[in-house]
Amino acid sequence: KKDKKDASGDGNGQLSKESSLSAAPSPPLPDLIIQGTSKIASANTIRRIVSLAPTNLHIEDWKLFYSLQDGADLQKMYRSVRGMRDTILLIQDSSRSVFGVFNSSYYTVEDNYYGNGLSFVFKIEKKDKDVESRGQAPLQEIRGVEKYGWSGDNELFILCKSHSLAFGGGGDGGNAIRLDKNLCSGSTEKCATFSSPELSDVAEFKIYRVELWGPAPM
Repeated sequence: KKDKKDASGDGNGQLSKESSLSAAPSPPLPDLIIQGTSKIASANTIRRIVSLAPTNLHIEDWKLFYSLQDGADLQKMYRSVRGMRDTILLIQDSSRSVFGVFNSSYYTVEDNYYGNGLSFVFKIEKKDKDVESRGQAPLQEIRGVEKYGWSGDNELFILCKSHSLAFGGGGDGGNAIRLDKNLCSGSTEKCATFSSPELSDVAEFKIYRVELWGPAPM
């Protein structure tokens, strides 16, 4: 089932079918309020992720709707944004890699893949001091964000089940991101949907922190 939302724009108002290049200039940070405190990334890094999303979201304030402190359970995470599309899922694993997905669809338990080409996965710049600081260093700095948009190869955007959550698939690789029911562990593989590499330093990882952000209610 394919989400029927019009897939006509990325961060610059155009559908992205290729991964962004790390050498490309970063777009200006949108002037928006971040409601809530992230334990994964700085407020300006979150603004940078938003800047890569469709431009209509650049004028919205963004709010933290879910973290592991609310209960390590996929169903609780789904319920936290019920009826909401356009969300940012942030993940920090035990290697202190930080990565995630902009999901332009609802979190709805389905038997099949669904979604649209506005969704993308990303990874956040990592530095040696991140491990030494136990993940605290990224909270003090704005970090680079590498975006991997829809490749056009398939439409396997999101597979949302009660026992697992996956983004991307197909081709010679697998899921760009896959998380288990209890948000304890996950995996990342080279993925055809987004032409993305493994997003973490380790293919099979233990989850350290998870946050789900979305536009704040008016």
